[in-house]
Amino acid sequence: MPKDEDILQLVSLSGSIKAGRRSSYLLAITTERSKSCDDGLNAFRDEGKILRRMPSRVPSLRMLRSFFTDGSLDSLGTSEDARSKRHSTSDLSDVPFSAVRKEGWLHCKQILTKKGKKVGGGIRQWKRVFAVLRTHSLYLCKDRREAVTCAPAPGEEEPPISIRACLVDISYSETKRKHVFRLTTADFCEYLFQAEDREDMLAWIKVIRENSKAEGECQPSGTPRSPGTSITPSLSPQNVPLIVEACCKVVEDRGLEYMGIYRVPGNNAVVSSLQEQLNKGATEINLQDERWQDLNVISSLLKSFFRKLPEPLFTDDKYNDFIEANRIEDASERMRTLRKLIRDLPGHYYETLKFLVGHLKTIADHSEKNKMEPRNLALVFGPTLVRTSEDNMTDMVTHMPDRYKIVETLIQHSDWFFSDKEDKGEKTPVDEKEAQ
Repeated sequence: MPKDEDILQLVSLSGSIKAGRRSSYLLAITTERSKSCDDGLNAFRDEGKILRRMPSRVPSLRMLRSFFTDGSLDSLGTSEDARSKRHSTSDLSDVPFSAVRKEGWLHCKQILTKKGKKVGGGIRQWKRVFAVLRTHSLYLCKDRREAVTCAPAPGEEEPPISIRACLVDISYSETKRKHVFRLTTADFCEYLFQAEDREDMLAWIKVIRENSKAEGECQPSGTPRSPGTSITPSLSPQNVPLIVEACCKVVEDRGLEYMGIYRVPGNNAVVSSLQEQLNKGATEINLQDERWQDLNVISSLLKSFFRKLPEPLFTDDKYNDFIEANRIEDASERMRTLRKLIRDLPGHYYETLKFLVGHLKTIADHSEKNKMEPRNLALVFGPTLVRTSEDNMTDMVTHMPDRYKIVETLIQHSDWFFSDKEDKGEKTPVDEKEAQ
């Protein structure tokens, strides 16, 4: 018979083991449940928290079973280094959630590689990806888990798409699928992305545009002025602001074959310096000045001039008329209405628009070299020219396709829109095309 002391020791030991197992079990279960935090990462991103607040190690159920099998705490004490780092949140410990601008499922198809060459190997198939936009990079991941860990499976590594100085718009003709937008990178890789619905598509376009600006690209300082009063003397003999005439001349003299002209921003300090000089009343421009030698500076100067006009080139009171005209279903009637609206613009606005569109047509005529066909130029200038002085986010999103299309149409048919002929039953370019 065991002694009373022996029985008490056994009871005490049994109790200690049970208590130890219970505490270890609770510890393991609590830590295991923390894995559910992975499902809530999207909410944390919105709050700007960082991943280092997540547990760096998550004990597995296999280790839990091992503990209850051998009754040892050693299994929980051993680190989980054998686990794949791909499933560890510690890899992203230095990445702020705020860096994520947007994420979600998209269907993707690449149609052009670098320098605008078509993708080889036949027709490239669409594939479903979980897209994550982090600042200036768009990551195409296999699933949400890969998006969280930023670690694709071995052999499946695919570099992110850089959206710096990219062009993005709705895809009108490349595919019959709905809710598709087109993204062209600075090195002219081209992708198509299909969103879930129109709202999601417009949201992607908006956020990509907002984050596509390169470092230092912002609106230059200085007092904005209208085309009629921007410079003294305000207008050249062609009734066009001197700054517009000078910038277009430099670009046409030296940049017709410059790949991506008007896409890459120039040095913001130099742009501001030139604008300040012109706003002080310069009557002549020394094109030999070192500041006028950088094509990106000059192209940025021209864009900033139109972006900062207090009264946009298409004017506030006619803005809605232009948007409505662009939505007329009958193509001939649409073009006639647009031309009438253009001719009703104030004199110096009309002449400035005519001069600028003629310049953009000249750029587009060299698109084989500079890759800036009318559509790409419209993506750059559409939001700058066709806007209101009190531009709001709703108009920017809902009218975005109209702004692009209006400028693209003007560039494509500039001779007809700005012809001095009277519009008496004259056929539109659309009518002539149909007649052929």
